[in-house]
Amino acid sequence: MAVVLAVVAAGSWWVLGRSAPSTGGAGSPGPPAGSAVRAQLLSLDVVGGSAPALAVLGTDAAGERAAAIPIPHDLTLVIPGQGETPASDVAALPGPSVQVALSNEIGAWTQSYVVMTVAQLGNVVERMGGLPVDLPSAVRTGAGVLGPGTTTLQAAQVVALMKAPGGDPDDRWSAVLMGLMAHPPTLRPADVHSTGSLPRAQRTLSATAGGEVLPMPVQTVAGTTFIPQQPVFDHLVQTTWRTPPVAPAIVQNGEGSADVAESIARRIIPAGFRIVLSQNAQSFNMPTTIVIANGRQHEDEARRAQRAIGVGRVEVSPVPSGVGDITVVVGKDFTG
Repeated sequence: MAVVLAVVAAGSWWVLGRSAPSTGGAGSPGPPAGSAVRAQLLSLDVVGGSAPALAVLGTDAAGERAAAIPIPHDLTLVIPGQGETPASDVAALPGPSVQVALSNEIGAWTQSYVVMTVAQLGNVVERMGGLPVDLPSAVRTGAGVLGPGTTTLQAAQVVALMKAPGGDPDDRWSAVLMGLMAHPPTLRPADVHSTGSLPRAQRTLSATAGGEVLPMPVQTVAGTTFIPQQPVFDHLVQTTWRTPPVAPAIVQNGEGSADVAESIARRIIPAGFRIVLSQNAQSFNMPTTIVIANGRQHEDEARRAQRAIGVGRVEVSPVPSGVGDITVVVGKDFTG
């Protein structure tokens, strides 16, 4: 909680201040969130290197803008239900949780995910016949000194590059991503540790051919914690993949399941929300899910979130929260 508030104070686009919501008018359940054409995005996690290798790759809905945004290895991410988590811990999560974490971070749903090991990446590169990379500086690896400049690395060299200690792992990971997008490989089941749908992941990966790698703008909190620089980062995502603006949401667990925030995230992130704070409600025996609009101006967002969740009712607090546009208090009627 303290870190979240520090993040807010450091320049995130949320404004400090919370207030207890009051009960307002209730809304009736509506249809599920709409199925408008969305950006096609992929969460990628390569494990086994010297640093976390996380990225979101994809195109806008029209397939006109292909890009990858790598996650800095020392970034702190907000994970629904887990709070502020370093990238190294995010990379160690199961694939579905990585998907939720990266989707929440960029404020747009990634429809597919792939987790692969460095060794599996090496097998892919071997089938490709090598990986073209542009290294900004020389890297001392177990396979010798690689770079600087443009070169084609063989499988063993790529594995050594990913495992190299020291230096700038973000530069190395960006170079590998650029090489993969230059000529996207065809993935086989043996190439991945886990995936939600390999055909869907493959379609998204193939669509990134010729795309660019965009560095994430970051800022420092208290001199040690790196977070996305807002609103600059959201602007980058929205202009790159033409995603809609994202609304901040608070989730309170009122039904007791450990993974309820992640389950809610899977419903509301595709509807245009980012979970900025997860906490327990006053009780784990809430019978009905309540979606509270924190300020009357956010009633439309609350109704949109309730439709995405599929159960519960909408209430309105006349007083803005300052942290989230809406608060979701999850009740026993939500079954995940």
